[in-house]
Amino acid sequence: RIRSISIFLIVILLFLFLYYGHFDCPIKKLFNISCPGCGMYRAVTEIFNFRILNSLNYNIMALPGLVIIFLFQIGLIYDFIKDKNVCLKITFNLLEKYYTVIIIIILISYGINLYRGI
Repeated sequence: RIRSISIFLIVILLFLFLYYGHFDCPIKKLFNISCPGCGMYRAVTEIFNFRILNSLNYNIMALPGLVIIFLFQIGLIYDFIKDKNVCLKITFNLLEKYYTVIIIIILISYGINLYRGI
């Protein structure tokens, strides 16, 4: 139960940081190349301002990422209300089974972002 609450709070803090905060990408600063997360701040800001198509220009993975985080939050709330760990078990099972697919998707989005010069 404590784990569910702490994960819920961490994700909420992440949302607040993405909406109000800003930082320079350490990978871009050190190596002068974009990382898979480059443009994510601007993309999420565009999504929060209801400019979905503009957000895709900054980072393609922002919209699916926010949808996944939103669904995860709903699962954590369900776990908290029902006092279960269903969401965490499903999440860890999916990560365990499909980690290579997740890595490939991240690399493809990284390649698309590099190609577009973001």
